[in-house]
Amino acid sequence: MSLRRVFPRLVPFLCVLLSASALGARQDVPSKPDPVPAKPPTTEPKNDEPQQNAGGTAPSKVSEPKSDAPAAKGNEVVEAEKKEKEAAKDPSVARPVSQFNLGDEALAIDGYDPVAYFPEGGGKPARGQESISYRYRGVVYRFKNEANKKSFVEDPRKYEPAYGGWCAYGCAKQDKVEIDPESFLIENGRLMLFYDGFLADTRSKWLSEGGAKLKPKADEFWGGVLSRKQD
Repeated sequence: MSLRRVFPRLVPFLCVLLSASALGARQDVPSKPDPVPAKPPTTEPKNDEPQQNAGGTAPSKVSEPKSDAPAAKGNEVVEAEKKEKEAAKDPSVARPVSQFNLGDEALAIDGYDPVAYFPEGGGKPARGQESISYRYRGVVYRFKNEANKKSFVEDPRKYEPAYGGWCAYGCAKQDKVEIDPESFLIENGRLMLFYDGFLADTRSKWLSEGGAKLKPKADEFWGGVLSRKQD
């Protein structure tokens, strides 16, 4: 028999039991004695009211100064940031580049000049010269002229392609995909490279779906790739 059918039959029975219990409880409670008249309350100064001093004036409250300074970073975070900044300044400090998109002899972007993509370097893809190259932390970059090389040496982190040179859209979709060096975007100051071929035009997909939505996913994926145990 289901509870749906039994429960309506139990309700009157439960009500009777509860009424009987309440009646018995009232009969067992002893009568209370007549209340003793309460003493008139004494007026005492409240804690939050200032007491007057001998001169009849209330002392002024001392306000505690509030600090708007942000909470200090932990020592480990500060030390990690310091090491990363120092390593970025030294081109001899290697990185785990086995996950980067590199060609023979650790050549990046198929030999294209990373500075050439930016307005100050020309604003369009250009092949670099083998004679004008620079090795930065395990990765070799080529440049079309000495001026671009100088710009890169002064600030390599600005000009290096995002996600180790892999397709930005592919990283947002949790995969390392090859690139076409002619397909790119400069977004928030970062060089983004894309695949453009028979299968898809990922630059168009990035633009249609929105970098604001895809970039956090690509960043998270690439961070996970770098944190893996290197071969």
